[in-house]
Amino acid sequence: MTKRNIFDSASITIYTSLLIGLFPIYVDKSGRRVVAKTNKYCTVVICIYLAFFTLMLYLGSLETNPVIAGKMYNFNTLAKLLILVVTLVGVLAMYVVFLLSYSFKPLFRDFFNTIATIDKSLAKFGHRFNYKTEFLENVLVTVAGPIFILSNLAMELWNIPREKITPIPPVLLFCHLFPFVLIHHGESQFFLTNRILQRRFAVVNLILEKLNERFVLRGKYCNQQKKIVLRDLIKNEKTDERILDFCVQSHDKLCDMCDIVNKLYGFPLIIGCLIQFNTIVFAFCYCYFSLSIRPISTLGWFLWSILRIYELARKSISAHIRASETHATFQWINKLLIHCNTHVEEKLKIFSLQLKHRNVYCTVLGLFPMDGSFAFTVIGAATIYITIIYQFQVNKPACY
Repeated sequence: MTKRNIFDSASITIYTSLLIGLFPIYVDKSGRRVVAKTNKYCTVVICIYLAFFTLMLYLGSLETNPVIAGKMYNFNTLAKLLILVVTLVGVLAMYVVFLLSYSFKPLFRDFFNTIATIDKSLAKFGHRFNYKTEFLENVLVTVAGPIFILSNLAMELWNIPREKITPIPPVLLFCHLFPFVLIHHGESQFFLTNRILQRRFAVVNLILEKLNERFVLRGKYCNQQKKIVLRDLIKNEKTDERILDFCVQSHDKLCDMCDIVNKLYGFPLIIGCLIQFNTIVFAFCYCYFSLSIRPISTLGWFLWSILRIYELARKSISAHIRASETHATFQWINKLLIHCNTHVEEKLKIFSLQLKHRNVYCTVLGLFPMDGSFAFTVIGAATIYITIIYQFQVNKPACY
């Protein structure tokens, strides 16, 4: 299995986006170059999904919803409210996300084309990415979630007659689950794009690190007038200025890609956070009150909460790691300013100023930052909310 470029390693992500209608693009050749493209047929995919979901929603409105009606579980008012919020959020997300897919699919295309250009430039410095490893990671992240969802859903459907639970009509089941799958895939794309950016930022930092080593060694041997050449970094005796110019340009392009990622996934992330918070709260409440009554159903809801915690963890950690690499760039620039020659000092100061004014941190629609602490914040808030619910319910009969 040979993977030669970013389009090969991200092929599962690209073609899944085309299949599910989320920022649909495809890969084609333009002359001798392989590029990502989007066209009117990608728009047709989005329209088909919107029309089909609207039809399913209409057919579902003709059915009695046992989840909302309280026939599937013996809900109390709070539980009904949580389920209603998640359901309405899922329906709203379907339409808004597909409209965003229509508007932003050129940005998704430009992301991969720009990354391919950066990789081609990095290859001139002798760096080769392990595209096979990236491909396997993409496959794992893209496929693991849907497999988990389908497996847990199969267990829940098998358990319905066992615990004498009112079944959900297939049309309503589709309307409930497809928005969750769509949001899950959007967050998978967010994770993978962050990993792509993090690896490229890491290479730029590696070049700066090698350049710093060169300046340090040159300073040590300046009296002996020895020429220090780092073979693994510089070929054909490239000058310091050209190397630094390349780092500045590459870093600036990567910062632009960070802005694109924030723009693409801001809305799916905030919808995902709302779904994850509500699911975690409801699942743990249900598990507490129904463990002895419906053990299999309790296990199913516990697994749903594990899935939501996993989603929170992966998106916050990936955003945090990406931001850490950009912070490392600033540290290397400061070190280079200490050991640099006078003829590159001005370029380094410009680079440092650029870093201060480029916001590469991930935010959710500009409302709050997405970093390593975010998952703990949501889980902590859910835990506090569960504790409050328990305090109100402890002296009342269980109604789950």
